[in-house]
Amino acid sequence: MNTKDLIGNIITNIFVWSELEFGGLDTASVFIELNHRDIIRIPWGMDDEDLQCDLNIKAESLFEDLSDIPIVHIAPNNRNSSFIKQLQNFLGLNLRSNNKFKITKTKYIENKVKYLRNQKIVNFIMFVDFESRGFLELENGYIITETMVAPHGTGMAGLNFYTSISHFEEYYGTDYKRLIANN
Repeated sequence: MNTKDLIGNIITNIFVWSELEFGGLDTASVFIELNHRDIIRIPWGMDDEDLQCDLNIKAESLFEDLSDIPIVHIAPNNRNSSFIKQLQNFLGLNLRSNNKFKITKTKYIENKVKYLRNQKIVNFIMFVDFESRGFLELENGYIITETMVAPHGTGMAGLNFYTSISHFEEYYGTDYKRLIANN
């Protein structure tokens, strides 16, 4: 399967393998399942061939849980206690109290990964002299790519997506090439 063959295929699953290196670089690999059968990697260029690959057995599906993501706000449960008691808690000397924190508020943010499932690939985008994988444009306007290495803690290694071409152009500009012009 080559880059041109991707057009018209349906993304049925996306898997990511990642390895975190505290204080160093996080690494990741993205595997895309097409039409419930083929596993591919995102191409580097317009003429890439042999995109099919084996799924890393440690890769996990991003579609496993598409529910909204909870953001939990916590606060110390002992704000009015004495300095000595707080110091004991900090040092782990006060073993009687296990609930040192309390949840003050839970907010949910939308898990937009759900908008990638069952989407048709309509185009491939790349930058000349850009040393990373290209971008797959989906039928709903989303654009996806893979970042293989990123500084630890940034959350950037793995699948990255943009909700529209204008969102994509805010990050990268307009000096890109499309596999299919006028799309």
